[in-house]
Amino acid sequence: MALTPLNLLLVTFNALRGNPVRSLLTTLGVFMGIVAVNSTLQVRVISEQVIESQLESQLAPQIFTWTFPGITPPAATLISTEMRGITGLVGAISSSSWQVRRGNYEAFLDTYAVSANYLAINGLKLVAGREFRREDFENFRAVGIIDEQGAKQLFPDEDPIGQTLITGGAAYR
Repeated sequence: MALTPLNLLLVTFNALRGNPVRSLLTTLGVFMGIVAVNSTLQVRVISEQVIESQLESQLAPQIFTWTFPGITPPAATLISTEMRGITGLVGAISSSSWQVRRGNYEAFLDTYAVSANYLAINGLKLVAGREFRREDFENFRAVGIIDEQGAKQLFPDEDPIGQTLITGGAAYR
């Protein structure tokens, strides 16, 4: 003898009313299980975002060499044509962590003084704005490119393009 769906619902509700404490604890356990699963999935998503952010902030594999007084442009061309496997040469005069300010916002960012082909050599793409130009170097213009994380810290509600940043006592645009 099978129970009809209506009889099954009546038996279920009578059982729930007959044992209210057990019913409450069972319901609480079900909700706690759902919250635990949801929290675990959120931890996974957040962890993936943090790892992705850290990987995006890294540069392409590099070999650093130092020569004094430095490699001249003709020597750099010769080196890049003679040595197989080198995709390009870029001059990085210095790199350090500096306090960068813009209005009331401050952040410690890694700053690099680089040559014109730095972005291409490191496989970096601009999201917005422009790359360095030859005139920037020839005229010693104080220009810079900021990554997305730095832009979020210093320009949370504004477009960073064309804005001025101050670091090391100098203003960069």
